[in-house]
Amino acid sequence: MENEYLTKFNLYCLINYGKNEEAQLILDLQKELGFKDDYFENKINYLFGYMDEANKDISESSILDFHLAHRTNPEFEFEPKKETPKLIWKYLSTSNLLYNIQDLETTDIDKISTIEKATHDKNYSEEKLFEFYLRFQFNINQLLNTKDDKKRKALVKKLNARFTPETTDLQKLQHLKHYFFSELHFELNTNDYYDPENSYLHSVLQTRRGIPISLSLIMLEMGGQIGLNIRGISFPNHFLVRVSLPQGEVVLDPTTGASLSKTELQAMLDPYLDAQGYRGEMALPLSVFLKSSGAREILSRLLRNLKAVYSHQDRWERLLGIQERLVILLPGEIEEIRDRGLAFAQLDYTRPAIEDMATYLSHMPLAEDADEIREHLQDLERTLKPH
Repeated sequence: MENEYLTKFNLYCLINYGKNEEAQLILDLQKELGFKDDYFENKINYLFGYMDEANKDISESSILDFHLAHRTNPEFEFEPKKETPKLIWKYLSTSNLLYNIQDLETTDIDKISTIEKATHDKNYSEEKLFEFYLRFQFNINQLLNTKDDKKRKALVKKLNARFTPETTDLQKLQHLKHYFFSELHFELNTNDYYDPENSYLHSVLQTRRGIPISLSLIMLEMGGQIGLNIRGISFPNHFLVRVSLPQGEVVLDPTTGASLSKTELQAMLDPYLDAQGYRGEMALPLSVFLKSSGAREILSRLLRNLKAVYSHQDRWERLLGIQERLVILLPGEIEEIRDRGLAFAQLDYTRPAIEDMATYLSHMPLAEDADEIREHLQDLERTLKPH
């Protein structure tokens, strides 16, 4: 097989340098010796100039075969799959043939999953994937099914129709709250709070039931579209919304629309401060927890909610998908690599589990759970040894 590949590569090089006659002689000789490769011959005959058009077949069996498909097809297009070899991914990347992830629809789960696997295998840019995640979670226009586009536009248009140039931001906020809670009937899903669908915005938009962070994201989008300066707050145990008005800052509970006073916010915060030991010299003021959250912080919180739900439900494949996103989103959080390794182990993906756990221990050899992870790692390594 190696000699055959070298022969094919040599023939291609000769043609590439314009030595067609020499290439033809070698090809004829090789065919007399038993060489037969219909795919290769079709592409080569096109390069010889014997054919006006090569067939459109694409082979991933070698980088040469793949290149020939590209070279002989002026309209070459290829959509990589999860099983596409690493060298082909690199070829696509260096040849600028990968589809632009920003052109993907957020409903195209298969393509997104393929890109995520390629990123995990270091065949795709983590930065580009993160940019897509931001669009995926924070652009309501994209999250809605395209069939619902008119419905979405009608919702915001209906709200905007209530405003005049004289409408103040305070009045806009009052309209938004009434519209969101009293007319659209968005509310907390108290009947099934830990349903993972509560974290998926397209589902929340359909059912009008969610959790604080998902309800907040929809309110943030609608508020932004009517011109409000509205931001999310990753408050402990309960995501909040902050609106900046000429009269001052207003903090809202996204599950009810109620404005929260400092006293109420402090009462909500105290259990967290007690649990974390942030008292006495370690005390932290309320203002620390009322800062606006950036996209990365909001998305990581949303994903960690799903992580907790899927872990509790033992839905390991779903959990692994969430962990892949968290590892990319939070490259400095080594614990996320550990947790991905644990998810791999649950699914019997032994080698990647070993790799992730070893990475964690190399960075955190004295962590509280280091001995436990080390023991788990040793158990996994033993399963790979021949018996």
